[in-house]
Amino acid sequence: MGTRSLICIFYKGRFMVAQYTQFDGYLEGQGWSILKFLVVHGNIDRLKAGMEFVSIIDRERLTQLVSGHGYTTSDHSGQMVCECGAPQPFSGPGTCVPPSLSRMTGANILNMIASASDQSYLPVTLGLEFVNDGLFCEFAYCVDLDADVFEIFAGCVEKPKKTSSNDTSKEELLIGQCRFLEVGAETDTVPKLLMSYPFDHLPGNLNDMVNQVTTKNPDMFIKDDEDEPKSPTKKDEEDEKSGEVKDSEEKHDETETTS
Repeated sequence: MGTRSLICIFYKGRFMVAQYTQFDGYLEGQGWSILKFLVVHGNIDRLKAGMEFVSIIDRERLTQLVSGHGYTTSDHSGQMVCECGAPQPFSGPGTCVPPSLSRMTGANILNMIASASDQSYLPVTLGLEFVNDGLFCEFAYCVDLDADVFEIFAGCVEKPKKTSSNDTSKEELLIGQCRFLEVGAETDTVPKLLMSYPFDHLPGNLNDMVNQVTTKNPDMFIKDDEDEPKSPTKKDEEDEKSGEVKDSEEKHDETETTS
């Protein structure tokens, strides 16, 4: 499904990951995948340890990484592969990028970081400006390794007003609904905070998470004929069939990542 989202990791006072994800951004998709990772004993500690192998790169470095790559050879089964060994995606030929930079990686970026070692190189680009796109950024998720919380965002609202306090650190300000306060201009919108889960009070399963989020935010979700929660993003996916929406999506579909 074409529900776009942003998956973020906040660590040591800054965003270290802001992964643009092309598909399955709703709660039952990327949200559930993130939760399944977080509830496994030891995964959060492994994630923190792996963060030292994450390298934030700029557009110039990204161009260098993908230059010269192309799906020009085939493996033993006849499938087209890149010179680096990456298989050609089902969508057809395109630019080959490292998995940590792919729009297809989604919540698996957490597993990649948690499994990193001394030999690992995990380049990432920060696509934070995507949260200011009120039309296409349908969900956003943040794993805050400083505050030990998992936050879920959706939709778009005006930014909260900046507050100043000598007793409040920058890290304490950039949390909850203020998470994306410094992203974009003051007049830009940001996603609405739906739920913030402390790591020691994570929901036990998908149904618990969906029920808690939808109950707390009834204005953000509608119900279908079977009286099951239906997020606005699933409805939007049906609306994407219209030509008007498809035309305006092209700028997002033509790129593998957002810088």
